[in-house]
Amino acid sequence: MKKLIEEYDLMLSGTHYLDKNLNSRYYNAEGSRAGTIFELYHEDDNLYDPLAIMVLHKGKDIGYIPKDENLEIAYYLYHPEQFVVECRQKKKQIRGDFEMIVVIVKVFAITENYRPFSFEVFDEVFADYDECVEKLAQKRKEIKEEEEKIDNERTIIEQKKSELFYGRGSIEDNPKFQELKRKIESKNDENDTGGCLSIVIFVIIIYIIFKMCS
Repeated sequence: MKKLIEEYDLMLSGTHYLDKNLNSRYYNAEGSRAGTIFELYHEDDNLYDPLAIMVLHKGKDIGYIPKDENLEIAYYLYHPEQFVVECRQKKKQIRGDFEMIVVIVKVFAITENYRPFSFEVFDEVFADYDECVEKLAQKRKEIKEEEEKIDNERTIIEQKKSELFYGRGSIEDNPKFQELKRKIESKNDENDTGGCLSIVIFVIIIYIIFKMCS
């Protein structure tokens, strides 16, 4: 027995970008055509959705089932003893700088005693879904805070390096810088013909100083 019970016409998420050169997911579908079978995979380590369904072509990520439909499809994928889920490419469309992959997802019941998707059934099967969503939100917050902490520490280190070399204040106010500037200006006064050379030397010195602190 193989009975078609659901059919979805979807544009994959995560496959349309303004920059074609960075659109690796779209180009992972290179060589596919209408009718090409794609794989569906539950990405259980997704940071945004505990039931994220990734779509693959020859093992490469080409996008995701949109969040509005992935609850249903995730339910069917979780019950292979009752259902077979098939995903085929409908079309690839390039419109200006936007690229899209449209698929048809079909769900077949393979047993007479199957339980079709409903939110009541979903709440029973995925009873901890809301809790998982909250945990992911907390995890994203912790990751962001850790990244900000690292950025702040990096900024402090750069400031300390600058202070050790120049002392506090701007480079223009630094005694070493002022002394160097006076010497160069004095040389320029003594020999106007060497002015251009002095300017070049001055620029090179400033460049070296900044490179040492970068």
